[in-house]
Amino acid sequence: MEIDKIYNTDCLEGMRNLPDGCVEAVITSPPYNLCLRVRGNQYTHRTKGEERKGLNVNKYTNGLSDSLEMEDYFSWQCECIDEMLRVSTGMVFYNIQAVTGNKWAVFKILGKYADRIREVMIWDKMGAEPAVGNRILNSEYEFIIVFDHGDCKGRQFSVFNAERGTLSNVLRIGKNHENKHRAAFPLLLPQMLAHHFTRRGG
Repeated sequence: MEIDKIYNTDCLEGMRNLPDGCVEAVITSPPYNLCLRVRGNQYTHRTKGEERKGLNVNKYTNGLSDSLEMEDYFSWQCECIDEMLRVSTGMVFYNIQAVTGNKWAVFKILGKYADRIREVMIWDKMGAEPAVGNRILNSEYEFIIVFDHGDCKGRQFSVFNAERGTLSNVLRIGKNHENKHRAAFPLLLPQMLAHHFTRRGG
């Protein structure tokens, strides 16, 4: 695979073609499994063509339904995390929002990888998504779980491009309102992570 070339491929399959330790860091936000929900205290699936807040469900043409069974979603994400750790020499910044369709898996990931988590950051989007139902809180933040190699008992980063006491683990960055994709990263978010936690010229 070539540097500075975009490959339109399944990310997991693409990573499997990369050698160990070939990138310095990974910044990612996986699908959130939004089409798995709870009705009558049971997991159910949104159906193709069903609408959610004006968006068609299961509209992807690549076969991704965003509606995996919870255990399947958990296993898939563990595969991805393992590959991201394998191909990187530094940290993996894993942005995820705990929603109904992934909440159990996200908290299970925190336990499974407890010894590989350097920090958990909060992305404060500075504007809440309205609650999807009654008795549910509006959602204004997402996690950025920072996976790292080696001994993660402490919170000290190996690369830290900031003066002591000047950088918080809460990143207050507004949502991207200029993109047709409603959940697109604001560019400042990955820029900040790359700037503060990777080597110059890395």
